[in-house]
Amino acid sequence: MKVDARALRAAYDFLRIVAFPECKRMPAGRHVEFVAKKLVNHGYHSEHEGTHTIWVDTKATQDVSLLLKIMAHEMIHVALTAVDSAYSDASNKFAHDENFKQMARAVEHEMGWKKGSV
Repeated sequence: MKVDARALRAAYDFLRIVAFPECKRMPAGRHVEFVAKKLVNHGYHSEHEGTHTIWVDTKATQDVSLLLKIMAHEMIHVALTAVDSAYSDASNKFAHDENFKQMARAVEHEMGWKKGSV
């Protein structure tokens, strides 16, 4: 499977409509930068001066299901940053706090994914 910025934007826009319909402050895919490259981890999110960037690993991401789960994970960071700027730093101790976990469970439920997969 070819993972490139265009595929990442399509996955983001799909999930924004299907899994995050209540997140009105989440930016449309055209306002997010997407980077597909070999990474140490599956994905990263950062926010700088209001611009979100999502990186996804191209080596380990070999199927659509994993791509969507990685994207959903990073999108939770985007959604939480839109609500509270304390989430904008990925190294922040709040990055995977209870709010993150609750949102992850809601997305997993909405998408029919196993608990803990996002």
